[in-house]
Amino acid sequence: MNGKKVLVVDDEKSFRFLISKTLEKAGYEVILAENGMEAVEKAFQLHPDAILMDLYMPVKDGVTAIREIRQDAWGKDAKIAVLSNIDYPETVKEMRNMKIDNYVVKSSQSLQDISTLVDTMTSV
Repeated sequence: MNGKKVLVVDDEKSFRFLISKTLEKAGYEVILAENGMEAVEKAFQLHPDAILMDLYMPVKDGVTAIREIRQDAWGKDAKIAVLSNIDYPETVKEMRNMKIDNYVVKSSQSLQDISTLVDTMTSV
């Protein structure tokens, strides 16, 4: 264990499982959320070192969740990467304007690539 916490937010149970196992193997404590509402609650409660956020989810989408996190004193500087299968230029631009650390199209990255991204996000 490296002592770092990562919040993984995705409504796809299989993706949450796979990425959590990959990150746990790399030494991270993984916190799981299946929608944006859970993500905001867990982010504010646990202050993870990095957040991996899907965009399109039930209950509360990732865009709304990121906006809410960014409005908080802790959350304004939280390390957040968007992991989505949506690759629309206007969506990517909107996320960049919200000062996310990275925008990753899930289908074009391996689990190891995502683990390496988390290493980079948490090494500061």
